[in-house]
Amino acid sequence: MTMIKRAVKVGGTALVLGFGLGACNDFLTVKNPNNILLEAIAPATDAPTLAASAQQDLAAAYGWLSMYQSWFVGEMRVAETFPTRHEFGRRDVTAANGSHNGEVWTPLSRALASATIVSDLDLPATDVNKIRGQVMKGFAFVLMAESFCEGVLRGGPSLATSEMLDSAVVAFEAAIAGGTSNGGATAVSLANAARVGAARAHLQAGRKAQALTLANAVP
Repeated sequence: MTMIKRAVKVGGTALVLGFGLGACNDFLTVKNPNNILLEAIAPATDAPTLAASAQQDLAAAYGWLSMYQSWFVGEMRVAETFPTRHEFGRRDVTAANGSHNGEVWTPLSRALASATIVSDLDLPATDVNKIRGQVMKGFAFVLMAESFCEGVLRGGPSLATSEMLDSAVVAFEAAIAGGTSNGGATAVSLANAARVGAARAHLQAGRKAQALTLANAVP
């Protein structure tokens, strides 16, 4: 009886394996549903999802960044058990700090990269999703410029603070133009957010007159 059971088990396994081999060309090939190939993106249909994702990436990054910034500048005192977080309170953050890499730099870099993908989509300048991507890109650049002496976009060259602020202004200006031309409520709201962001970038760069003009244009 035991030998019969073993024979049935082996035979069943072979049958299942046979069905699996017949269903695909490569038995070890498995698709990851969470991976999206850039060349497979259809801007017209995928833009809303990508724009919402970019906004969420920035929101997630900002939540972490505001906490660490407040420790670094002394607005809050660190009451943590993590020694890596106490480095921010002491203003002595090492390059090997895991909290810095995992909770500050990586989320902010991801937000900038995802927003850049959206802002670079082949869409009309007045498309609300493209405008949203430009706004998120601008704010990501501003936050990076305020927090780091150098920045980088998607593995590109090192950018100085002034270059990051100027890049933010370029993204915001595109959003202002596109949102104003669109005229819809959402697009106009995004354009006003871009004016706030551009004013902040100009202020950080020392261009107070430009900052004041843009800030005064916001209702």
